[in-house]
Amino acid sequence: MPVRLSGKIVELTDDLSASYAADISALANDRQVRDMLASDTFPHPFTMEDALAFFDRNRVIDGEMFAQDFIILCDGAPAGIIGISNVSWKHRSAHVGYWVGRKYWNRGVASDALGLLVQHCSAIGLHRLYTKVLDHNPASAKVLTKNGFHLEGIQKDSYNSGDRYHSMLLFGKILQ
Repeated sequence: MPVRLSGKIVELTDDLSASYAADISALANDRQVRDMLASDTFPHPFTMEDALAFFDRNRVIDGEMFAQDFIILCDGAPAGIIGISNVSWKHRSAHVGYWVGRKYWNRGVASDALGLLVQHCSAIGLHRLYTKVLDHNPASAKVLTKNGFHLEGIQKDSYNSGDRYHSMLLFGKILQ
């Protein structure tokens, strides 16, 4: 049964239906969105096939969830993706990742979505969440600190995007 979480601005659904693929691929096929992400697996251009492949990827091994992704809905329309990966049930920790389409930037969408995800992670028994942010993405760092994440360190020149190295800001949050 799909999980659906409701916040002040957004709803999250883990029903990764193919019906969302066109909207997600249109939002993700934006160089400015891609340039804010430290990901070697987020392609540009981002096609409908990329969205469908992401929706269809495995998130369970031997009956145990190692990832969970949600479509962020704003006013009923897809606005981006948020989720957890590298879930360790032994350590009760997970990596958080998210992106929001540019037309939804600076509207509180990512902050509301992350708040819902944090609540969900606490409810399913996780203890710690962590993530990395590119040094040139202060908006994402603000989303994290607004949701109780703390800067844990900086990895200097640890991400290469073509002809330039970027530092990564490391954030974490202990769930109560």
